[in-house]
Amino acid sequence: MEIWLNVSEVADLAGIARQNVHKRLGSFVTRKVKGLGHAGHRYQLLLSSLPEPWQAAYWQRVNALPLPWQDAVLTKALPAPKPEPPLALPVPIPPPVPVAHAGAGSLAPFPHGGAGALSSPVPVADATPYIKEWQRACLHARLALLQDLDRLILAHGVGRGMDTLIAAVRAEQLPPERQALVPVALGRADAGLSRPTLARWLMARDRGLDHLAPRPKQRGPRVPPWAPYLLKEWQRPQKPSLAFALEQLAAPGALPAGLQPPSASVARRFLAKLDAVDRQRGRLGPRALRNLRPYRQRDATGLWPAEIFSMDGHTFDAEVAHPFHGQPFRPEITSAIDIATRKLVGWSVALAESSLAVLDALRHAVQTHGIPAELYVDNGSGYHNALMEQQAIGFMARLGITKTHSRPFNSQARGAIERLHQTVWVRLAKTFATYLGDAMDKEARDSVHKITRQDLKKVGKSRLLPTWPEFLARCAAAVADYNAHPHTSLPLIRDPRTGRKRHQSPDEVWAELVQQNPECLVTIRETEVADLFRPYKTGKVTRGMVRIFGNLYSDSALSGHHGDSVFIGYDIHDAERVWVRDRNQALIAVARLDANKSDYRPQTALEHSHATRAKGRLIRLERHLDEVHLELTGSRPVLEGRLATPEEQAAAREYLAESAPAPLGAAGRDEGETGQRPRIFRSDLELWQWVQDHPALANDQDRAYLAECLEDEDFRDLIAREAQKKSRLSQTA
Repeated sequence: MEIWLNVSEVADLAGIARQNVHKRLGSFVTRKVKGLGHAGHRYQLLLSSLPEPWQAAYWQRVNALPLPWQDAVLTKALPAPKPEPPLALPVPIPPPVPVAHAGAGSLAPFPHGGAGALSSPVPVADATPYIKEWQRACLHARLALLQDLDRLILAHGVGRGMDTLIAAVRAEQLPPERQALVPVALGRADAGLSRPTLARWLMARDRGLDHLAPRPKQRGPRVPPWAPYLLKEWQRPQKPSLAFALEQLAAPGALPAGLQPPSASVARRFLAKLDAVDRQRGRLGPRALRNLRPYRQRDATGLWPAEIFSMDGHTFDAEVAHPFHGQPFRPEITSAIDIATRKLVGWSVALAESSLAVLDALRHAVQTHGIPAELYVDNGSGYHNALMEQQAIGFMARLGITKTHSRPFNSQARGAIERLHQTVWVRLAKTFATYLGDAMDKEARDSVHKITRQDLKKVGKSRLLPTWPEFLARCAAAVADYNAHPHTSLPLIRDPRTGRKRHQSPDEVWAELVQQNPECLVTIRETEVADLFRPYKTGKVTRGMVRIFGNLYSDSALSGHHGDSVFIGYDIHDAERVWVRDRNQALIAVARLDANKSDYRPQTALEHSHATRAKGRLIRLERHLDEVHLELTGSRPVLEGRLATPEEQAAAREYLAESAPAPLGAAGRDEGETGQRPRIFRSDLELWQWVQDHPALANDQDRAYLAECLEDEDFRDLIAREAQKKSRLSQTA
């Protein structure tokens, strides 16, 4: 029997490149075969004309991998081959290689690839990761059949091997598991196996496994022609409904001529097929679209306590009584959480967001749980300031902390501290009757707001408004409850009391990790707390004195440092003394408040900030009072023919509050009779009336001012109405 081998098969047997086989074609018996080559034909070599080592390698492979059903098929489906003399092999045939199943009915591969070798040992799941399940099943089935075909080709040649496999399939003489793979490989139950099909599978396998998998048929264009116009109306930041977008498409000129708008169901199915991000692009901004995209979770495994603290501020969602005046307000809470254990290690409550609130929360965390190696915060002003960042006197440099900021508008990067707000502070706020969050019923919120304001107006306090000490006590209780409660991001344990599985609490994880590695905590002594967390400002020594917050502090040790730039440390609660240090942080003196003061009573840093805030509120109230006066009288208060100053206006209001209102011009007539000029005039009309009644007491400034007023038509109408009123009164009398 003549056995013809392809060039690639011979190259595999010899272990050389196919180009080298082509160069030696003249040394062997060859023939041309049509149909499977790139040029329409290819060469095949007669096995018996090859060198004996190559023939021995061929028979070694054939004898090592026998097919269990091959003999039966050959005796029934094909004519018996002619007897040939036995071939003497110079090398012994090794025992059969054990078959290792790599897939559904797959056989062990040969060491070398090629058209006549077995399939590549690359796993199908790794080589084609983006195909569907039905394509993967078809690929496995084709690979299994091709592996059987490879053995038949090695034994009988390409044509006879294909015919043998096709005859066995048609006679259903394959093993049951192999026979069941045929319709799966063909993709159809009624399809038959043929030579072109097998040849197409062989060529596809040579190009790669992704070519052997079937490709789904394209069922027309994926994007309909009306899709861009629909998306233009749909993808707007106003988030229009689909019905509204279809109404806009139905308007004249919205679509090109001949293009009909889709129905609501068709448009809805089209939008459902779009990617979630592409569907919402335009309706949502880049920041909101980030919530739809994949994200990377951060694993805190391997971190020790006090390695990373995360801090953030939160405006409390309920009203409490102000500690100074008792009016309702929402305090600012700053929290610090340890990333490794999720423990709330420090917190502070302030009247408003500021760097001092951040400083107090950091002081609490460091004093109770140690100095962190890294502080992870946002880009707020409470963390981006000289008090925190200055190289010489900033708290980060003095404590040896590395401060890291998250990207702007990326609160998801600080998910641990953001979630803490919901778990601790929002939950605590919901226990107050004055809760103002979105979850509160609007009617109940308005009712509580009305009751608290009425109570404050009548008795100065409200039973629904928590006092400041009560609020602080409930905050401390909420923090303790959170640290002792199981946390879902911490490891699971079996509760020794109940015997059930639960997550560890932050307190438990903190204690366990600190016990394993006590050196992870860098603590400070109580005597160091005051100086480390004392804020400093740069200043200059002038004649033995330094100035801060408008106060002067002096000490005899400062006399030799006139003109030097120094660091001035202060206590935010005590304005009686300051700590002056040179540029090398060496303490020069503890300067005390001198006789030269800006105020009779020294102002602390907090009092200074409160006074500044109160001054701004007073200015806004003065402006509001002027607006009310303009609405009532049509003019601002005047004094001696000119606009009154704010001090004079305050004196006028005090005078009017103490005295009962008098008829227009009465005060002027009474005082005119005694020869005295009134101290104030409540309006331009009253000034005009007084000048008319007492022309001898009026001065040139009064007349000039009234001349400007008489140019106003409204003022002239006001005078006319006043004259008519006097005329009617005189006629009645």
